[in-house]
Amino acid sequence: MKSYQECKEIAENRLNASNITINRAYRLGEDFVFDNKDEEYIGKLPVVVRSYNGECWSLWQYLNEFDMYMDDMIEIEFDETLEE
Repeated sequence: MKSYQECKEIAENRLNASNITINRAYRLGEDFVFDNKDEEYIGKLPVVVRSYNGECWSLWQYLNEFDMYMDDMIEIEFDETLEE
């Protein structure tokens, strides 16, 4: 399992080439969702990083695949260091 910090780095690295920054995070089950609270990037954000293997998914694809809802997302402090 990857930690919150590892998942955050994966999301940042994936979006870096597109010049997209993230500044909001959520826990979604065991995984993490990253977004930008100030700007919309249709098709790029929000992005889910699976803690199991570091895979990145679009939020909508993830919710449909795993039968989850946006209500399942719990906002967490973006710069928080989460204990595993």
